[in-house]
Amino acid sequence: MLNHADIFVSPRLERIARHIGCALLGADSETPPDRPRRGARPIIHVATQVFGIGGHTRMIWRWLEQDRAHTHIVALTRQGPEPLPRRLRAAAEASGGSLVRLDARPGSLIARARALRRLARTGEIVVLHINPYDIVPLIAFADRRNLPPIALLNHTDHLFGLGVSTADLYVNQRESGAQLALTRRGVADERLALLPIVVPQPSRSMQRSEAKRRLGLPPDSLLLLSIARAEKYVPLSGSRAYLNDLVLPHAALPVLHRFPQAHLFVVGPPHTGAWEAAAEATGGRVRAFGSRPDTALFYQAADVYLDSFPFTSITSLLEAGSYGTPLVGCFPYGAGARVLCADTPALRRTMIGATTSAEYHAAIERLLADAAYRAEMGALAAQGIARDHSGAGWQRWLSKTYSRALEVPAHDGSPPCDEYRQPSELDALLHDLYSGDGALDGLTAANVQLLPPGLRLRLWLELAQQTHRLRLRLLFPEWLASQILRLVARPA
Repeated sequence: MLNHADIFVSPRLERIARHIGCALLGADSETPPDRPRRGARPIIHVATQVFGIGGHTRMIWRWLEQDRAHTHIVALTRQGPEPLPRRLRAAAEASGGSLVRLDARPGSLIARARALRRLARTGEIVVLHINPYDIVPLIAFADRRNLPPIALLNHTDHLFGLGVSTADLYVNQRESGAQLALTRRGVADERLALLPIVVPQPSRSMQRSEAKRRLGLPPDSLLLLSIARAEKYVPLSGSRAYLNDLVLPHAALPVLHRFPQAHLFVVGPPHTGAWEAAAEATGGRVRAFGSRPDTALFYQAADVYLDSFPFTSITSLLEAGSYGTPLVGCFPYGAGARVLCADTPALRRTMIGATTSAEYHAAIERLLADAAYRAEMGALAAQGIARDHSGAGWQRWLSKTYSRALEVPAHDGSPPCDEYRQPSELDALLHDLYSGDGALDGLTAANVQLLPPGLRLRLWLELAQQTHRLRLRLLFPEWLASQILRLVARPA
């Protein structure tokens, strides 16, 4: 997302996509599918792109691993050259299903939509895990005849997105996302469902002391941990710059100065810039490790977990809390912007939330100073997460979601009648958090390979003039360029 447009849904865009889909992929020539007993057909999961790291892809493969009653097929609309995560492929194949790349064969987005529609008709339920801009499912499912129920997982609930007119069931991962879908996307209340993020129930492979030893920490150290993509720690600018006292690593420095045995480790950002400066200011007690997959070692070493800010990282919070680590986050906004905070069913009950830097420091310092309180809050987090986000507790949520999808009346495909433009504190915050000045060239480059040859060549020449770069790969259609790059790619 580049710039917030004060809307979370566009009836016009949804209407255009429906018109294209009905005109090109109508159901008139299809044979209506039979409807066998429940569970006899696979669950079809549709994602735009998947990665080896990140909560979005983890949600998909953990869903597959937790639901052993169904066969699962995962279809990718625009994976490109990105390596496929081994864990996702293994989960699909272990269920008796497969992973299908719709962009691996010649053809346009329409061809991908046609292939997706054919695949979807073999399923019991279709679950959309798509990026907010993915048009392929909207075209594929524009004509609602002969299709199974379609559920959209609202994993980008704080952003504008497509798909409201496609989903029979709008599945939210937290109450704030559901409330925003109701009030700002026009989703009817009877089409809303709740399915929390799923995390595995961990079993410690080592004691905290051993994990610290492996990370090079002294036995008496206290470890503050945070894990998120680097961009989730980028300081705010403009009218919200006063909140940067809550952005790591700066936010932790007063605590580190008062507790000489405390260390801050962060997985995600590289050890440069503010992180390097913080390390120098604390005698090396701040370290940023960049992106790496072995997060379990860090979770098992942590004494206190700190959420990222200004962007929360909910999956990392849940993973940390599942190990019995107390959780601290900050939410300096009003109630109308709760969708920007970590408010899943378990986190609302168990995470220590601060609204000011003083509260933030006090919460961390109390946890560091009081081992009994630290253990109490860690146990509370683990119990809450186990109840709603893991194992049998999460599977109950999933069973309810499947039942709702099969029972809810089919959506007629009509888009919302309104943009629900209601400027609020949330919109003002999103303007500050998201800005894309000068990024238009990047957007064009990212999508030019989807265009017909003549238009692709014209835009390529314009890009070359504007950027003074000759990127020859952009002349190839996306499916071909991706196939060439995949020849040298390795699985994630």
